[in-house]
Amino acid sequence: MAGKRDKDKLGRRGEQLAAALLLFKLYRLRCRNYYRARCGELDIVAEKGGCLVFVEVKTRRSGSYGHPGLAVDWRKRRRLYKTARMYLAEYGLYGRDCRFDVILVDFSRGLLLPRIQHIVNAFSVGGLGEPWEISVNKNDP
Repeated sequence: MAGKRDKDKLGRRGEQLAAALLLFKLYRLRCRNYYRARCGELDIVAEKGGCLVFVEVKTRRSGSYGHPGLAVDWRKRRRLYKTARMYLAEYGLYGRDCRFDVILVDFSRGLLLPRIQHIVNAFSVGGLGEPWEISVNKNDP
């Protein structure tokens, strides 16, 4: 199944670039690929200025599936929220300031270097409310 392997390889490359960008921006990486079967996966958990940052990385090779940010729909946001709650519970971090960022990695231009866009606070969740309280940042793709 070469197609899936290629997609996984592209996704890992996008996550590596996203992690490098965060380090360049002086974030501290706490975790990569935090996985909980029922809820999902957090691509990157980082920290900056006392704020925990849950980062979803979306990587695309072509524009045929649309803008990479379109893949972070309400279903994906709900899964991210649930998985973030599990992370907070597992590490005793409730009460910490948190936010959700999205990093888009776009290889579709055929250039050697991809276009990378970091959307800070891409969407938010009101306190520890339910997932349907998610609100979208006006800069959200």
